[in-house]
Amino acid sequence: MLIALWNAFLRRRGPRGWLVLGLAGVFPGAVYQHAIFPTSLALLCLVLTGFFVARGRWALAGVAGAGVALSYVTGVLVSGPNAAAAWLRTRTLRPALVAGGLAAAGLGLVLVLHQLLLGHWDAFYWVHRKGFPAMARPVEAFLGVVGPAFDAGSDPRARTAAAQALTVAGLVLLGLGTAVVMRRRPGPVRSWAVLSTLLFWAFPLTVGRGVSLYRSDALVLPVLLLLIELPAWALAPLLVWLALLAEAMGRLFFTGYLV
Repeated sequence: MLIALWNAFLRRRGPRGWLVLGLAGVFPGAVYQHAIFPTSLALLCLVLTGFFVARGRWALAGVAGAGVALSYVTGVLVSGPNAAAAWLRTRTLRPALVAGGLAAAGLGLVLVLHQLLLGHWDAFYWVHRKGFPAMARPVEAFLGVVGPAFDAGSDPRARTAAAQALTVAGLVLLGLGTAVVMRRRPGPVRSWAVLSTLLFWAFPLTVGRGVSLYRSDALVLPVLLLLIELPAWALAPLLVWLALLAEAMGRLFFTGYLV
């Protein structure tokens, strides 16, 4: 994933490219790229999707998007940014349907495989129904996650997880602010990154209060394609903070607090 990100977006950015590469290596949720979860595969496919969007290769963007959906259940969300970027670039329907439809087909293939292997196309829903009982108010869910950061009597481990959630929210706001400032330089990658960032950050907050964000935060990685417009003096302290946070979250993972 890091090699793909470097060659696709960063190698001609000088010092900022190296700093963003470092940010990607310690991005929130990075510990799950080394665990049994398919996070690293999903992120590789996500980076490749952005690369093909940048090149206007809509069929390949759809295939890479399908890889995201096959690897991670919320990966199907990338179909929306794919379709939007293709439409904004070409102003025609066919590329949007190809880029978005192929990506969405990844989830469809998962459902088919569940039916063939398990006899239940909705097996994923039944597995997670107890943990995700209903749609929630996103703001309420977010406050429930970050609450320990403001409670001196809470478990320090919970405060660390809350710090990551606050950090990701800050990165999202910073990335969107950068996109607004750079709006006079439109491009399919920027619109794709904005929509991907928003969807991958906000959607997990809708599945219920108490949801664990520390795994799904990893898929907010497209925000780095917005933050690369920041100067090096702004990226450097971000890298230091994310490295410290990644070390702390790694400790929680390897001591069994996070799963």
